[in-house]
Amino acid sequence: MLNFFFVGEEQIDTIIGTQKELFEAMQDWHRDYLARVNSEASLATELGGRLMAARTFSESSDVCREWFRREMELLGKDHQHLLETSKKMAVAGSQLLSNGLTNAGIGNGGTSPDSPQRS
Repeated sequence: MLNFFFVGEEQIDTIIGTQKELFEAMQDWHRDYLARVNSEASLATELGGRLMAARTFSESSDVCREWFRREMELLGKDHQHLLETSKKMAVAGSQLLSNGLTNAGIGNGGTSPDSPQRS
């Protein structure tokens, strides 16, 4: 049986702090995602206009190459941001599991250090 009655103020603060870290990591991810959407839109607008204005196949090819190069740069940045955010969320989640739940009596057979010993 889980013994949630032994969750003290310190454990609750730990759980709340960890949830705050998770929430902040998710906010960072959303901010990065919106920035990516905006940069994708401006890239499409800029290079799409240049592609429409191209008069020769060579000019069109140059614009397409530049578009591809810049798209790959954006994808590399996306990958880096995703790894950083995933790491933050994994660390916060493991802290929640190791600190919060163990201290709540889940990780030690449902007993708290303060609980009476079973015979």
